[in-house]
Amino acid sequence: MNRTPWKIDTTEEKSGSLFITVALGSLFLSNEDTDEKMQINYRSITLGAGKGPPWGANWSTKVDPSGGFDNVGVIHGKYFGPPHSRAEVT
Repeated sequence: MNRTPWKIDTTEEKSGSLFITVALGSLFLSNEDTDEKMQINYRSITLGAGKGPPWGANWSTKVDPSGGFDNVGVIHGKYFGPPHSRAEVT
């Protein structure tokens, strides 16, 4: 696994469940080499039994402490970063 210059600064998410969980969120990353910023938005729907009651709501905001303990890793020969800065991978 190769280390990239991208690190997760923080995240935010909102989710709710009533037997089915729907989550919407964002990952906020920064490039240690170029100071470039990137935001990845995601959404997911899950169905299945979990721990606790079958209903609930969760949220975290961009200012809540979060982030990664290391930079984003990528398999050799693959690329991680915004499409506009993609270099040829050899």
